[in-house]
Amino acid sequence: MVTHIADKVARRIILGKNALSEARTLVNQSDLEFNLMKGIWLCDFAMEIYTPAVCGHLKIPMPIPKDAKKPDPKMPALEEYLDLIERYFSAPVFDTEVVKKISYLTSRAKKIHQKRNQVQHEGISFSSTDTRSWVAEVASYLDEISIHSFGMGIDSITASIMIKDDEARHYFEGAHQKFEVGEFVEAAYLIAKGYNIGVFNAVYMSSDFQKRDSEIVKKRTEINFSSLITEQLSTVHVRTGSNADIEARRAIERLIRYLSPMQFGMTLNKSVKFLALMPKVERTLMSSEWFVFGESRQYTKEEIQFLIDTAIESVYHAESYFL
Repeated sequence: MVTHIADKVARRIILGKNALSEARTLVNQSDLEFNLMKGIWLCDFAMEIYTPAVCGHLKIPMPIPKDAKKPDPKMPALEEYLDLIERYFSAPVFDTEVVKKISYLTSRAKKIHQKRNQVQHEGISFSSTDTRSWVAEVASYLDEISIHSFGMGIDSITASIMIKDDEARHYFEGAHQKFEVGEFVEAAYLIAKGYNIGVFNAVYMSSDFQKRDSEIVKKRTEINFSSLITEQLSTVHVRTGSNADIEARRAIERLIRYLSPMQFGMTLNKSVKFLALMPKVERTLMSSEWFVFGESRQYTKEEIQFLIDTAIESVYHAESYFL
């Protein structure tokens, strides 16, 4: 199961992965000179943001020069981080083949970084064959250090690593897997479960929920505005046969449903779209069984991508605010 990774590390990892993905797409689908140049720049950017993030995750300290009392305040160059990675993975605890492979890949990464410098500072371009080979080598380097740092290859990393709740993260990872093989309906139901349990646990199951500290009360009052409407809704007296009162209550219930996701970073338009697409699933506090309401529908790839991105972002905001 994929584990939670600290926010500062996770954000850079995902950004680096996205840069590599864009580089792969550019160089594999086009021979245009500027696309190839941009591909080299992007894969180097992926290394420059990913490698320091890995060093931070592994808590690899920057070396202090003998003639200095503290580390250089300047941002270290990529080559220095590559040296740290090679030195870290040369420790006796690592298999000989791992040591050799990472040593080779870090040396290749330095060469490719030099090619990036030629692209960026001299405007030099390279052949499509060479460029694709270099992007593939960068992918191998990032994949190798990912496996030995996070327990998974770079292609297995998704935004769900930012989610703290184990169960919600499990559902989101399952949704990603279903998404990759085109099982969009199954992915939608997993996204709905991950969203529901993630938001619920962040808001209502956090350790400070029962506390009465004024700051905690203020924090929850600020964000949980839909609960105020719910309280008012409970006072509405529905008379038998009074269609007006019944319709008013239903209208307020719909309003609450649309407002609730806005507590976690969604705009109203995004909330309406999100709830229109997401299947309705619920489960009781004392049960692991999920109940599905309504009929299933078909989804496009773009719709599932929207659902999973929005759900993860919302749970992440909820956890950041409450946990």
